[in-house]
Amino acid sequence: METLAKGLQDKIIKIGYVTTRVNIPEQNISKGLLKLKIIPGTVDNIKLTDNSSEYISLFNTMPTEKGKVLNLRDLEQGLENLERIPGVKTNIELMPGKEFSTTDIEIERVQSSYFNVGGWLNNAGSRQTGKNQIGVTVYGNNLTSLNDTIYVSMGKNLENRARYSTKNQAIYYAVPYNYWLYSVYASKSNYKQTINDSIMSYKYYGENRYLNFSASHVFLRGQSYKDSLTFQLMKRKSRYHLEDISLLSQERDLTNINIGLNHRQNINNSTVDASINYQRNVQWLGAKPSWDMEYGDVSKMGRIITIDVNAVIPFSFDNFVMSYNPQVFIQYTPDNLTIQDQFSLGNRWTVRGFDEEYSLIGDKGFYFRNEFNFYFPNVSIYPYYALDYGRIIGDIYPIGLYSNDQLLGSALGVRGNFNIFNYDLFIAVPLYKPAEYETSDLNIGLNVQWFW
Repeated sequence: METLAKGLQDKIIKIGYVTTRVNIPEQNISKGLLKLKIIPGTVDNIKLTDNSSEYISLFNTMPTEKGKVLNLRDLEQGLENLERIPGVKTNIELMPGKEFSTTDIEIERVQSSYFNVGGWLNNAGSRQTGKNQIGVTVYGNNLTSLNDTIYVSMGKNLENRARYSTKNQAIYYAVPYNYWLYSVYASKSNYKQTINDSIMSYKYYGENRYLNFSASHVFLRGQSYKDSLTFQLMKRKSRYHLEDISLLSQERDLTNINIGLNHRQNINNSTVDASINYQRNVQWLGAKPSWDMEYGDVSKMGRIITIDVNAVIPFSFDNFVMSYNPQVFIQYTPDNLTIQDQFSLGNRWTVRGFDEEYSLIGDKGFYFRNEFNFYFPNVSIYPYYALDYGRIIGDIYPIGLYSNDQLLGSALGVRGNFNIFNYDLFIAVPLYKPAEYETSDLNIGLNVQWFW
């Protein structure tokens, strides 16, 4: 009987009900009937400790309440909500409540600052619009006591040149509500480049606007996993000019919906993140079919399925520690896509090794990134080696230009941090590409970020 009760108790604890108990009441089992009594452990008070920062709302961050059966998964979600902004340290303790089988939840939460400033410098741009990019971001954390986040960022090319330029601005706001996270993001970017022909040069201008409303819901949590659904509504507008002539055939006014399923799994010391997303065009918010949609060159539906799987797998040998970080990304579509949705290869976010001036572009394809990171004790410099492969499935655009649909590249780099700075410096080389694909034989990448 005790073994049976203990087994049931263990199962109840495993699903998160850590204060619920199983008892064996006094009874007559001569008729072969055993009764077990389950005593639910409930929440009594949820309160902040005396040394906590009091400017925080718990109704939207802690997904439990007085009288509810206490579940460890609710506390894990609450801890995740409370620590989602930088500079916050949170500790949750369970204390006996005033009544039998009740528990007080005591939260110690300290927030060091409500504002942060960050910035970046990298060479991830294009030589046609500005290779070196610089920017700054201002963060506001928990300004409304809802544990919300807001940031405003601005960026531009580092050099001041009349022939080319790029500028971008963005604003983001997010607020949690128990197992939900709501966010809105808006951005605007402008660029200018000079096009030369045999007679004269022309200025080419582009402007892109983007708006995203997102709601994410954690619908399942376990001891070693978390599953969530994400719903997004996106609005995109693009305009282009050659000198003062508007290029109507290149204009885009698109609205998209995107539904995603996300899974995180912890396996021993390893972590696997996987997601699958479905996106398509909708005729909402004033969306208009583009010129190429009207003439049938691309689909008005723009259906896209993406699969993204990445992992962090650590290894240790005595004092030597390393990790293997693989990533597989797949894009599939039954449609001909507009250029904003097409799949591209040949940059530091897909297949490393190339100078990022040109890309292999198609409607569908995949890439497989492999990264080996090395860690040494008492040293804040972390070298890594990367080997990436990608392939376009189907037509490559522009059709007939490239004789091959594959890229293979490698990179050797080092990451580290110093005071408020983080950096990533790497040397990359192309290993395999179409003969017609132009790129430098040796490419150097730099990304420096600071946060204060």
